[in-house]
Amino acid sequence: MLARAKKTTNAFLLLAIFITCTTCTKENFVEPPDPFAYQKLDAEPSEFKLGSSDNALILKTNETNVTKTENGIRIKGSIFVENGAYGDIRLTNGDVYLTLKEGTTDIYEGFDSFCLYRLPTEGVFNGLELLDFPSGKMFYKKGSEFETGAFEWPVSQDRYYFYYENPDPMNGALFKGKLSNLNQVAIDPTDPFVYMSCSFEGTPIGLIEEAGLAMSAQGLIPFEPAVTSYKIPEFEGHMYLSASIPLAKFPVTVEGETVLAFDKDDDNSSRDFFENNNAAFKMGLNGRALFTPDQLEWLPFDLELGRASLYLNVQKSGSTKLMFVGEREFPPKTPGEFINDLIGRDWEFMKYLSFGTESKETIYGTLGTEISDWEIGFKHESSLNVGGYKIDVAELEMEVSPEHFYFFGEVRVGPISDVSISGDVKRNGNFIFTGSAHTGWKYDQDKNFGIYISFDMGVDVLLKHIDGVVTFRGDIYFEGKACVNIKGLPDPCISASFDVSVEIASSGKITVRFRIGIGKFGFSIKRTWGGKNELQKGSNTGETIVTSIPIEEVPIQNRFPVEYFEYEEKQ
Repeated sequence: MLARAKKTTNAFLLLAIFITCTTCTKENFVEPPDPFAYQKLDAEPSEFKLGSSDNALILKTNETNVTKTENGIRIKGSIFVENGAYGDIRLTNGDVYLTLKEGTTDIYEGFDSFCLYRLPTEGVFNGLELLDFPSGKMFYKKGSEFETGAFEWPVSQDRYYFYYENPDPMNGALFKGKLSNLNQVAIDPTDPFVYMSCSFEGTPIGLIEEAGLAMSAQGLIPFEPAVTSYKIPEFEGHMYLSASIPLAKFPVTVEGETVLAFDKDDDNSSRDFFENNNAAFKMGLNGRALFTPDQLEWLPFDLELGRASLYLNVQKSGSTKLMFVGEREFPPKTPGEFINDLIGRDWEFMKYLSFGTESKETIYGTLGTEISDWEIGFKHESSLNVGGYKIDVAELEMEVSPEHFYFFGEVRVGPISDVSISGDVKRNGNFIFTGSAHTGWKYDQDKNFGIYISFDMGVDVLLKHIDGVVTFRGDIYFEGKACVNIKGLPDPCISASFDVSVEIASSGKITVRFRIGIGKFGFSIKRTWGGKNELQKGSNTGETIVTSIPIEEVPIQNRFPVEYFEYEEKQ
């Protein structure tokens, strides 16, 4: 009887299972959600804080995507990040584990995931996409932990980024520009900011191979010129490149770091640039620059600048301006090394020549829309290193443009004398040349014995031609001071100065000035002959002015203190 009851029960159970299976259809079967399918964010999503301090992020996802784990949560589906400029932006789709920070209940720090790789689409990124759609692990780690290969990424060493790397290079697109060999990507969703290594082509600046490329949706990447001796401006840009960059419209190639900025008031400026249309943009470059002479009338040879900064400004109309500055430094060389190179063997006396010379060259300039619209400058500085002390000994500066030529040169002999010459020549025939020679010596006030003297003397010369009038002026000046040390008493001192100046003009005017000061007394004489064309006629119609004046009224450069005898207190 019991056996028969068991058989009846089993039969009813099999019948119930059969009825259940036959009534289950495709229409009422609910498949589990696909974590790689894009979802829209619900009106009231779940929120989670990842990280702390200024690097904290607010992650958002739909509540149905979240399950609790032993030490955090698991998210399967779309994940968004809160952004101050663009609202909630999509980060990724996939399977993500968040681990709670020890000692907290609402701050997460661990991030482990298997995701579908994705790039931002906000701001300048609206034309950026991956043509391949790989998936893999996404990491959340510091910029200092990235393995960047040949490039130094423009990321903060202590800031956290989302980072992924694909062993098989990916391809991408930026509007009509092409990205290839892309396998590393770092994302900071607070901007959003993206950095990747790739090759890049299809823009007005030409093909860029094996580059490090970064983009900022809001244009927050700073450019600061590495060489500041010229007027290269600073700015913030949307794009960063670390590569060898040929400037297609100019005979220059730059290897280093580049920042590119688009017009923030024109939403189409980035699209126009990447589609190789007329676009307004600014570009700043730091690195090594090579100029070739193909199109430059002022440059007869290749010019390489080992440390350079450049600035390129392009308007939508097509007008351009390129500004550049570069430095070249030459290592110190002693006279012994020079003579040894010259005669091929060393000499015993070389060991006494321990001082060395070194020099530095700076080249700067501007190129306009037309290659003939240019300006270039050159500066050379030489110094002498004696016993660890650096002494500036010479300086040469030139600046040339189609309209003018300027030069300046100066040679110094230690701290006591120097000679200089300068000139500015215009294409219209006007010019100004100046020259000076100066020497002087300053006494040491700490000395406590004997006679000590200080003096300053020199010659200034000027020759100029302005609108048909040639003028020559010469000036000789001296000022000095002598003091005598008397033991136990203040030191008496005497001072004197004089200045003689002559000016001659082709208009026929001659002016002579003479000033002298001794102690507290002084006088000045001025004599003028002729006026326009009167010198040629032999006239002498001027006036002579002789003035006896107190030394206080003699110009400061022509005198020493007012007292004939001064007494200096000893320290």
